[in-house]
Amino acid sequence: MPLSKITETDSKRRSTRLSLQFPVVIRSLDPALSFREECKTVVVNAHGCGVLVPQGLENGTRVVVELQAEGRRTNGHIRGFHSYR
Repeated sequence: MPLSKITETDSKRRSTRLSLQFPVVIRSLDPALSFREECKTVVVNAHGCGVLVPQGLENGTRVVVELQAEGRRTNGHIRGFHSYR
């Protein structure tokens, strides 16, 4: 990807992405989908985070993200999924 394209894309972000790793638990809010995984963030920003999970999750899946160290949690949804296997 050309540098100008990266700069253009980054300038459209609502907040800066930071490469930070800390433990979180991701749990599905869909009663039909039994999913709970302890994982680590890869990137975070003011509007969400990226995590590595071993199981594919559909875009739009409602989840709870729990920050284990502080016991805080928030609801969210899967915005994009990329397999790392």
